[in-house]
Amino acid sequence: MEFEKKSKYERAKKRVEDIKGFYTHLSIYFVINGLMLLAALGIFEGTFLPIQFPDWSYFTTPIFWGIAIFIHWVYVFKSKLMPFRG
Repeated sequence: MEFEKKSKYERAKKRVEDIKGFYTHLSIYFVINGLMLLAALGIFEGTFLPIQFPDWSYFTTPIFWGIAIFIHWVYVFKSKLMPFRG
């Protein structure tokens, strides 16, 4: 009985860590891509922090990173995707 409770606790703890990791990943995605969007709009031109990226990176970074975010989401929330699993 004690082992079963500990096992449930460990699984729950890992699940919480996985969810926190996903939301941290998602937050960083929005911050970095927001900064890249501002740089693309020219907000940083003429300031003490001139940021320039190649034109292709404004599109490819959010797309490929978004795919990685989707894969991370599927991994973390896979139990919610299959409600009738046995």
